[in-house]
Amino acid sequence: MKKLMTLFALLSISFSVFAVEQSFNVKPGELPSVVGKVVSNGQPVAGLPVQLVTSDDGNKTTVTTQTRPDGTYQFYEIPEGKYTLNVLAGGDETKSFKDIDIDGPQTTLSDVNVTTGQMVTSPGNFRIVVDGAIYRGARPVNEGQVEWLRQNLKVKTIIDLQGGDPWYVAVFEPGEKQSQRNLEEKWAQTDNHITWINKPMDSVGAVHCREAQRINHILDIIRDPKNQPVYIHCEHGKDRTGLIAALYESFYEEPNVPPAAAHAEMIADGHNTYVCGAMDTYFNLATAAPMSLHKLDNPQCDKFSIDPKATDTVGKLEAHPL
Repeated sequence: MKKLMTLFALLSISFSVFAVEQSFNVKPGELPSVVGKVVSNGQPVAGLPVQLVTSDDGNKTTVTTQTRPDGTYQFYEIPEGKYTLNVLAGGDETKSFKDIDIDGPQTTLSDVNVTTGQMVTSPGNFRIVVDGAIYRGARPVNEGQVEWLRQNLKVKTIIDLQGGDPWYVAVFEPGEKQSQRNLEEKWAQTDNHITWINKPMDSVGAVHCREAQRINHILDIIRDPKNQPVYIHCEHGKDRTGLIAALYESFYEEPNVPPAAAHAEMIADGHNTYVCGAMDTYFNLATAAPMSLHKLDNPQCDKFSIDPKATDTVGKLEAHPL
């Protein structure tokens, strides 16, 4: 009997080298180190098993808990590191999210929507321009990011600045493809909660008459309270998006942000002054003579161009209404 118990103990130790599974309940007086929530189209889902799985030096560790009536879950005593989050959505279906970073005394994970299989999280390079009214960032890359805008910010309008870059830039920008813009429009218009508007801009070419008119129109849209909250984006949320945000801050934010400060913020948020220098030229011209923007309502644009030798691009952009 003694030999049998010793063998059982050895087997238990050997098993723990390959997998450790724990189940955590609420621990009075102790703060959880990881918290999150599981939803289905915005509604909490209770009673679903949730796992954190890590592999450390080849040893697989799994910790398990369950969602509460409000859809939330908590894990305690989780070491820092990278984990896979598994949500057992029912039956044999598991929603898995890899490379989850756990750090600090407490990590709050983004909501998981078990209906879409997406983690509800903010788009990349997300920034607040005017809290509650205007936001900016990178292209939403999945339905979960659009859902985050809808649920957390109550966004009513998304302005997509993609579709105007030359082919050699568009090669590196998935959002320049019409198929991706169609998909984003579909995500945004789910249940008709968000109005999606496409206003193509060129991130590298000189800003000419037609695009200057389009910039004016975008500014009109985002500063209209009935369209707010508004989310503006291009591919990376840095160049085209940065220009629109900087112009808004210089002309319409109250109090107005000095152009030099708005431009510095544009650069701090990732604007590339070397590749996209034409936008800096336009910003400096527009903020030096603000009334020139309003003159652009004239169909002839008062022959506006930042490059006197450049030809107007009306023909190129004719297919895209202002």
